[in-house]
Amino acid sequence: MCKTDKAILVVSFGTMSQETCHKTIGAIEKALDEAFPERAIYRAWTSTFIIKKLKSTLGIHIDTLEEAIERMRKDGITDVIVQPTHLLDGFENERMKQVIADNAMGVFDQIAIGSHLLASSEDIDAVADILIRDIYHAQGLDETSALVMMGHGNRHDDSSNKVYTELQTRLYDKGYDNILIGTVEGTPTLEDVLAVLGHKQTIKKIWITPLMIVAGNHALQDMAGEDEASWKNVFAATGRNVIPVIKGLGEYPEIRNIFMEHARNAKTI
Repeated sequence: MCKTDKAILVVSFGTMSQETCHKTIGAIEKALDEAFPERAIYRAWTSTFIIKKLKSTLGIHIDTLEEAIERMRKDGITDVIVQPTHLLDGFENERMKQVIADNAMGVFDQIAIGSHLLASSEDIDAVADILIRDIYHAQGLDETSALVMMGHGNRHDDSSNKVYTELQTRLYDKGYDNILIGTVEGTPTLEDVLAVLGHKQTIKKIWITPLMIVAGNHALQDMAGEDEASWKNVFAATGRNVIPVIKGLGEYPEIRNIFMEHARNAKTI
């Protein structure tokens, strides 16, 4: 039995890397634990593939959403804040809300859901400032350098992809037209980024880093891998020096602060 009847259920996609998990998902959970000392912290991941792979290869068990709901019920939890660590309101976030509606309603006295990272115009503005301050300026970039952010994207949902365009526009509005956003599976594409770079002949160096909460396989392989189709090698083929920065957004304290604020403002369902 849990010592409290209040909890925060932190919902993430998941990752195979335990080191990356500790630096990102674990860091977000720790920040929420410190911000809400009256609440127990529970973890659930939405990727059943990663959950099964971790269990079979490392013997590590991670709850699915359904399992976490049942675990909280058995522990006597009555008041739950569900806080996703998702970047946008795509498939994983929508599925999370549906599973909560199907399995948690009536189980707890109160359920509230916090927003994903880029949920509002204010969030987009705050994240743009974090990218400028904590990545662009922290890496010492100047007018001869570009910062390219790799997002995941959604090949089936243009409405969620538009958030990337909104963030790109906000960066332009702030005067940073050499911070560029592309996605692996949506829009804007790698080709879109290459087209912009084609008009920027003064750019000699390109920093690449994930626009993802976790720096997982996409960052290690699609972005910074040795395959000729990786973003690192595609950009290097343009004659620029390419510097990968393997650091997920969850590693930045100011990003974690946004999730904490979203948990504080979670809406009861």
